[in-house]
Amino acid sequence: MQIIKSHAIYTESGIVDGYLVLKDKQIDRILDKRGELPEGSIIDYGYHRILPGIIDLHTHGYRSFAARTLHFEECLGFARVMPSIGVTSFLPTVCGWKEHQIEMIEAVSNAIAVQKQGARMLGIHMEGPYFHPSRHNATPLTELKEPSIKEFEDCLNASKGYLRYVTLAPELPHAQKVIKWLDEHHIIAGGGHTTADYEQFSDAKANGMRVSIHTGNAMNQMDRREIGLLGGALADPDMYCEINCDLVHLSKEMLEIMFRIKQNYERFIMISDSDTVSGIEPGYYLVGNQRTRVTKDGRMLLDDGTIAGSCRNILYGIRNLAEEFHIPLTDILKMSSLNAARLLKIDDHKGSILEGKDADLVIVDEAYDVLETYVEGQSVYQANDELPSNPRFCEEVPIIFEKEGAI
Repeated sequence: MQIIKSHAIYTESGIVDGYLVLKDKQIDRILDKRGELPEGSIIDYGYHRILPGIIDLHTHGYRSFAARTLHFEECLGFARVMPSIGVTSFLPTVCGWKEHQIEMIEAVSNAIAVQKQGARMLGIHMEGPYFHPSRHNATPLTELKEPSIKEFEDCLNASKGYLRYVTLAPELPHAQKVIKWLDEHHIIAGGGHTTADYEQFSDAKANGMRVSIHTGNAMNQMDRREIGLLGGALADPDMYCEINCDLVHLSKEMLEIMFRIKQNYERFIMISDSDTVSGIEPGYYLVGNQRTRVTKDGRMLLDDGTIAGSCRNILYGIRNLAEEFHIPLTDILKMSSLNAARLLKIDDHKGSILEGKDADLVIVDEAYDVLETYVEGQSVYQANDELPSNPRFCEEVPIIFEKEGAI
C-alpha cells in the first residue's frame, strides 16, 4: 500500500487537497485532509499537481524510438520513454511502409504481448496508408493504396487482436464497407487524410466512423456550401475530434472556433502526432527516406514545408490550453485523458483519478514539466532519470547536415 499527498489532486469530480491511497495497482481511496489514513509511509508532493496519466492515441514515436519498425524491442523502448512526458497509456501508431505492413504490425503486437515496463501500449493505431492522394502529407504517394476487407482481416490476424484504431479516407473505393467491417469487429474507424464531403462523412458515420483524425489537418477546409468532414465532425455532438494543441498544426483562433462549435470539451481528444525525432535536438534527419527538419521552435517539416508531425507533446498542449486559452485544467484533463479512455471504452479503469481505477498518475511542476509518473501504481519515471536511446536510430537516421540559420 502506498500513500501520496498533494494540495492539488485533480480527481474526476474535482480538486482535492489530501491523499491518494494506492493498492494493487489501483486507486484504493481518495481522502481529504480530514480523512483517516491507513498506516504507511507518505510521499508528499506539496503544492505540485497530481494529474491523471495522459492517454495518447496518435503517436508514431519519441526520442529515437518508433512504431514504424520490424524490431519489437524498439516498441518496448518507445513505451519506456513515454512516461517522461506524462504519458501512461498510448496507441503506437504505424503508418506507410506497405511492403512490410504485416511484419510491422507483428512487431508491435509482439511488444504489446510481452511488455512489462513503461507506459501501457493499449493496442495498435494503423494510420493509413489508405489516404486520398491529395492529402498524403508526409506519406509518399508510392505508399498509398485502397482499403479492402481482406487486407484488414490479414492485419487483424497479424495483430493478434491488438488492432484497435484505424485512419482512412472515407471517400476511397470500398472505404464505406471497410468502415462498417471495422465497427462490427470493435475497431475504431477514424476519418483522416481525406477530401470527404459532408455526404461522405454522413455515410461514414452511419457505417460506424467515430472520430476525426488530427481535425483540421490533412482534410478539406470548410466552404460556405460544402462543410466536408471537418465541418461535419465539429457540428456533430457525438463525433470525437482529435486535436493537436501545439499551436503549429492549428492556430489559436482555429482552436477557439472549434471549441465554440462543439460547445463543450467532451468530444475533443488531444494528440501529439509525435515521431522518431520528437524530443531530440534540432537539425536535419533522414526519416523514412525523407529529409526532415526539426526546428528550434518545435516544428517538424519536410523540404517543401509540409508538416511531418510534431516535436511537442500533449503536456505542452495542456500548458497552451491553460495559459493561452485559460480553459480550466479540469476540462483540459478530459481532453488529455478521459475522453480517449471513453472512446476506447476503457474509462471504467483508466482516464481519470477515481477510486477503483488504475493508479496512472503524473506529477507536474508549475511549468508542466514532469516530476514523476506512475503507471498502475508503480513509479516508472522521475525527473532527470536517464532515458534509453535506440541504437538503430544512430545507424539508420543520421543527421544529414546542419548549417547556421537553417533550423
